[in-house]
Amino acid sequence: MGQRKSSDGFCAGQRLPAIIACIIAGVFITISAGCAGRADQGRTVNVESTGTDAVPDASRLQLPAVRFADLMPADPQPADDALRPGLSAVYYFDYFARHLDPLTSGSVPPDTGVTGKPIPFLNHRFGRQEVFDSGTNRGVAIRMRGLIRFPTPGEYTFRALSNDGLRVRVADAMVIDDPTQHSDRYAIQAVVTIGQAGWYPLQVEYFQRKGTAAIELWWRTPEAGDFEPVPASSFAHLP
Repeated sequence: MGQRKSSDGFCAGQRLPAIIACIIAGVFITISAGCAGRADQGRTVNVESTGTDAVPDASRLQLPAVRFADLMPADPQPADDALRPGLSAVYYFDYFARHLDPLTSGSVPPDTGVTGKPIPFLNHRFGRQEVFDSGTNRGVAIRMRGLIRFPTPGEYTFRALSNDGLRVRVADAMVIDDPTQHSDRYAIQAVVTIGQAGWYPLQVEYFQRKGTAAIELWWRTPEAGDFEPVPASSFAHLP
């Protein structure tokens, strides 16, 4: 006796193997898609780890800004022809601490520093490239000194991004204090009330331990509605 066919044309004996084959194929496709998804996720992580496309942590921009007033300008004010562009830079190598305190406190002997070229401005996302003119992309701390010029009296809001630690001191005020090891992130903003236009003492300390690196210093001036990088014309140092 021949096998009875169902209405869809399959014999009853053929239906079960076909169903099993479909189930196996579906499981294989699901597993393959899952593996592909994990591979895609791995590639995404690798791209972000370069620092090129990473989105900085901006959560600290939501915190109240710290405020400073009564800062004292440089006295006497330097003559324009006595100034040199940019900030003086001293590099400290083999710096693998996770904090700026060893540099700030002086436990890193000052005489171990190597003087480099002046740094004209602070608006850099190095990724994994060389940090300034240090010759390296890891284990380096930098102390920059000089002056910053406030063109008019009024309120200036500072915003800084760094990777790793950063400290910015204007006159006697630590306006940016984000000294630990971290990936790209913004520090708490600072509002500085300037009573007298002119040049003010400036010190910037920064370190890059490993991985990617970045340092940016922005401000919003009394005349401007938006933030902009502090221009090179606002930095100078005495030779």
